[in-house]
Amino acid sequence: MKNLSAWSLDEKIGQLLMVGFNGTHLSSEIIELISEKKIGSVILFSRNIRSEGQIKSLTSEIQNIAQDSCHYHPILIATDQENGVVSRLQHLTPLPGNMALGAVNDLNITRKVSLATANALRQVGINMNLAPVLDVNNNPSNPVIGTRSFGENSNHVAKHGIAFLKGHQAEKVYVSAKHFPGHGNTSTDSHIELPVVSNSLEELKQIELRPFMEVIKNNVDSIMVNHVHYSSLDDSVTPASLSKNIVYRLLRNELGFEGVILTDCLEMNAISESVGVGGGAVKALQAGADMIMVSHTYEAQLEAISSIKQAVQKGTITIEQINRSVNRIFRLKSKYSDIKTTIKINNEELSRLSYSKAISVVHHSGILPIKENEKISVIWVSDNSYTKAEDNQVKQLSVKAFIKNDIFCEHVVENTTPVKELEQVTNEAIKSEYILLLFNANAVSDSIQSMVNIFLQKNRKLIVFALRSPYILSDFSSQVTKLAVYDFNQNAIQAALNIVAGKTKPTGVTPVTIK
Repeated sequence: MKNLSAWSLDEKIGQLLMVGFNGTHLSSEIIELISEKKIGSVILFSRNIRSEGQIKSLTSEIQNIAQDSCHYHPILIATDQENGVVSRLQHLTPLPGNMALGAVNDLNITRKVSLATANALRQVGINMNLAPVLDVNNNPSNPVIGTRSFGENSNHVAKHGIAFLKGHQAEKVYVSAKHFPGHGNTSTDSHIELPVVSNSLEELKQIELRPFMEVIKNNVDSIMVNHVHYSSLDDSVTPASLSKNIVYRLLRNELGFEGVILTDCLEMNAISESVGVGGGAVKALQAGADMIMVSHTYEAQLEAISSIKQAVQKGTITIEQINRSVNRIFRLKSKYSDIKTTIKINNEELSRLSYSKAISVVHHSGILPIKENEKISVIWVSDNSYTKAEDNQVKQLSVKAFIKNDIFCEHVVENTTPVKELEQVTNEAIKSEYILLLFNANAVSDSIQSMVNIFLQKNRKLIVFALRSPYILSDFSSQVTKLAVYDFNQNAIQAALNIVAGKTKPTGVTPVTIK
């Protein structure tokens, strides 16, 4: 490899970007970015992934183009395989997300799930996972983290975060812990607007920062910085990703992190609608970031490249700083240079075991188990509260495919279903002694609550499954049996049904407070 001093400025800038693209085949734009702009990192979303064979072919083509274009290291090919609600590889056996693992509270299982996840990524040519989420979800109103967090206790999150890190390290897949310095105590989504956190530095060190401090001690590869404003750390209304006080002084200097600092995507509204992608790219590097994510549009990616180059030429970003960042990225890329072919793991048994241990009975009204031959009505309740971090396929999943044991959702409603339709559902469901409400929603509307009240007035035995946020269980009275399921895939729901039928005993403990 030629000496870094012999590299062109364009080649160096290319290494500082992580870019995305649309489609399941390489576009002419992404080919140009890799071959001509020397882009060193690519991020894949569910929009890029259809099957195991297809993704293997895609990642192989990416690396071949890089090699043919004289890249000096393989491309970092990243994705967000957090498991649970953020699972880009939908063809894989579903594995529990962080809050389900937090409910199991077995570090060995967390490490095994991580190992299996990393193994599956490595099998298809993905060498970096933008995980684990280390946010401490201590705000029940948080619209974007929720079940992506291990829980509300910082030590609990830290322990499971380290276990997740060790699983990926064993499989030699890079990680990027996120979202520094913590996105758990926010009530707005940075994809949409700029959240603000007012905690003092000491408070942050006790809670939000603790998991990051622990994974730094355990040699985490990369840390992703979020787009949240921390008013006690930066007087100006500046997102963390663009704040020198947070990126350079806190993360790099005070906490001593020596790895790669990556920004969250600069096309998120908190950045794109304020300083813009180009301005954000420059400010992020000035703040001390090493790698800039621009994950959606070609025009924004070119804008970021151009803005960085102009800033270097003007002297507002020094070439020495560019060199330091490139060197960190190269150290990361060299870390796992000798990788042997891995043995594929069968995840089905691990998935079933994990979910069987995760399901938490938050309140038992004395009606379980359901005896055989009891008449049961099942109602699936959904809403449109999916966040931009989640996958589009999540919205399209078939309800009936989830339920086994000859129990099907006769009724599928939404929080916004008209009252007349809900009345019909209520009149039909009330014919059964037992009613299962499967909530694939993050809120309970007044009309759904009215339906619930009618069931209770008629002395029906009501069981609620919280398939997403367990916080919604606090909206139901003590007459209702409440189960936190955490995920809404077939294995998670089957595990909950087994508990309802008395086939297994519940052992999961909710890692957040349900009032």
